[in-house]
Amino acid sequence: MVVTRRVVFALLFSLLVAPGCTTVPVASSPVPEAPVPEPETPPPSRPILPGQAPPAVESSALRSVIDSCWDHYRAGRWDDAIATAERGLRIERRSAELYLVLARAYSAMDERDQAQAFARQGLRYSDHAPAAVGAQLRSVLGAGANIAR
Repeated sequence: MVVTRRVVFALLFSLLVAPGCTTVPVASSPVPEAPVPEPETPPPSRPILPGQAPPAVESSALRSVIDSCWDHYRAGRWDDAIATAERGLRIERRSAELYLVLARAYSAMDERDQAQAFARQGLRYSDHAPAAVGAQLRSVLGAGANIAR
């Protein structure tokens, strides 16, 4: 009788518990993948030619530094304008406008060689800057040439 109880218990166990332990493959329908959108990159305003520097990337932090430079410059605090512009160049060394601030500040301090050096450097990056920045950089170079004559 003990053997029969064990057999009956084993049968009941295998019928009730064992099926819950096995995995039944579930047929899954393939989920259609959504197309991944291509990132939109606007075309550069001007093509970058070999030997040209890529355009400067202007962030809000850089714009704030540039605005601060011009505030110092307009107030006649040329040393502060220079120091702030140099900090800005640590953020973005290809900013033609920062080189313009440096050129104008050194020009205002009658340091023509420094002014012209920064104007020339700014012109290297002016291809992607507003046209007015390039024109002002060229005017710094022109003013130095007129003084030298």
